[in-house]
Amino acid sequence: MDDLLQLMQRNSRQVRRAWSWPRSQFWFENLLNGSIAEDWWKKNFRITRRNFEFIVRVAGPEMAKKDTRMRQSIPVHKRVAVALWQLATGDTYRSTGLQFGHVEKQDFCNAIAKRAKEFIKFPETEQEVLQSIRLFTNKSPFPQVVGAIDGCHIALKTVPVAE
Repeated sequence: MDDLLQLMQRNSRQVRRAWSWPRSQFWFENLLNGSIAEDWWKKNFRITRRNFEFIVRVAGPEMAKKDTRMRQSIPVHKRVAVALWQLATGDTYRSTGLQFGHVEKQDFCNAIAKRAKEFIKFPETEQEVLQSIRLFTNKSPFPQVVGAIDGCHIALKTVPVAE
């Protein structure tokens, strides 16, 4: 009988103690619920609250997860916010994971990349290029600016412009 009990104990699966470690998210929940000032929001996420809501509508369907018997899924607003936080601050995966309990950057980037052509548009005609230059003249001290990408290092191919 003792041999049978020992065999059963060896073959039984160990019970996991935690799927995620509990962390105090009071400040973060307040942020998502809109009780944090707009300037703090923009400073830390590098976008306005209104733009955040738009991004949630765009990326949300791709990022949404279902609850399981094991645990509840993380709400889409929080998943998007954590991804934006990591992108805006440059925090490491470890730091972001310790602070929020999870990391969402890759899921978020994949969701946005699938719809990138809807939002990232470069001027295609000479008239569009000139219009873009005129719009940037009021915003930038640099001459002949056609567009800008914030916070990224992206290799761009230059195309000679006919004079």
